[in-house]
Amino acid sequence: MLTLELAGISKFYKAASWGLRNVSTTLTPGLFTLIGPNGSGKTTLLRLLAGILQLSAGKVLFNGQDISKDHSKYKEKLGYLPQEFGFYPEMTGRDFLYYIARLKDIPTKLYPTRVEEVAQCVGVTSFLDRRIGGWSVGLRQRLGIAQALLNDPDILILDEPMVGLDLEEKLFFWNYLSQLSKERIILLSSNILSDFITYSDGVLLLVKGELGFGGGIQELIDLMQDKVWVVEVPAEMRRELVCKWTVSGIDILNRSCRIRIVSDSIPDILGIQLTEPRLEDAYTYIVNQKDLSKKE
Repeated sequence: MLTLELAGISKFYKAASWGLRNVSTTLTPGLFTLIGPNGSGKTTLLRLLAGILQLSAGKVLFNGQDISKDHSKYKEKLGYLPQEFGFYPEMTGRDFLYYIARLKDIPTKLYPTRVEEVAQCVGVTSFLDRRIGGWSVGLRQRLGIAQALLNDPDILILDEPMVGLDLEEKLFFWNYLSQLSKERIILLSSNILSDFITYSDGVLLLVKGELGFGGGIQELIDLMQDKVWVVEVPAEMRRELVCKWTVSGIDILNRSCRIRIVSDSIPDILGIQLTEPRLEDAYTYIVNQKDLSKKE
């Protein structure tokens, strides 16, 4: 079975700050989503795994082998889509994929076959001979996935591939990536919690460069049993409660609002009750706990 092990990996920047610190987890074939607040280290982690950045400490092991011992061999098994996917607008889709194939050292005789295969997989075959500058955002993202798949990788790393896509495009990508992940390790980052809950096999939550949680989505939600509370209060009380408690959600009603609060103990608010936890509750709780620990 394929394995990608992160063993205490860290990245230290010259400005005396940690971009990533002591992250450890093991990924196997499946679709994993990397989440966390802006600045939490998501892009740093993906760039480290893609070989764009060098580790300050720790190891990355692919199938038990330290990738630093033979990085070129590791890259042969890797597909990567950066957050800002560059392209040449005057190139056609076909020319661009041929160009990427050359960069990946794919044998020339395989270009036509591989380009047609990946184009068909992501649904851009009919656009291949049109200049990329005229493609929609969704089609360009499909092209980005296609270039990452050209070398038939075992590991696929995607940095916020859903940004700028409409609902139909997102559904296409989630379904497609879910199918791909049966035989591959796919790690992608996302800032929208509701996007991935149906499709992901697991989630990694980064907070301030550290791993706040790694595991299954239901496992993450279950951590919040007996920690989520709900209360309906007059609208004018909303600001007061937000300032005093860790609020994970607010539903605006006519002249009142329903507020979800995450807390280890029952808040001293008249009429408050326990409720079933959601993903947003767990995310808010862990991020807030990490924030508090940094301030202490």
